[in-house]
Amino acid sequence: MDLDIARHRPSADFQGVSTSSVSLGWTTTETREDALKVGQGLVEARLAACIQITGAVTSIYPWKGRIESAKEFRLAIKFPTANADAIAKWLEDNHPYDLPQWVYSRLDGGSEKYLKWVTDNSSYPPFTQVK
Repeated sequence: MDLDIARHRPSADFQGVSTSSVSLGWTTTETREDALKVGQGLVEARLAACIQITGAVTSIYPWKGRIESAKEFRLAIKFPTANADAIAKWLEDNHPYDLPQWVYSRLDGGSEKYLKWVTDNSSYPPFTQVK
């Protein structure tokens, strides 16, 4: 196998995009339809570049003095870390749950081109819908 090492070095085009500037967050919804609405809304608002929906998953948690078990759909949200507070506010205003899960972690690795794509596609102004 002949590897062209120079071809895989970071180029000037990607300088300034660090892994810590991009995060991966998670929330859940009760239905796939709600997950699609939340994901669509976050991308349309340009708060996130990509949402991946998985499920159904089983969640077990205490709620109002009881142990609950529920089928949920998990959203993995890729976004610039700078958007974390705005996403929290958007979820508070738009999520169907009284107390939506919102947790995230900064990425410590990844493709520089992909990280740049996340950043480029998660900044204002919001997308306009073409119908």
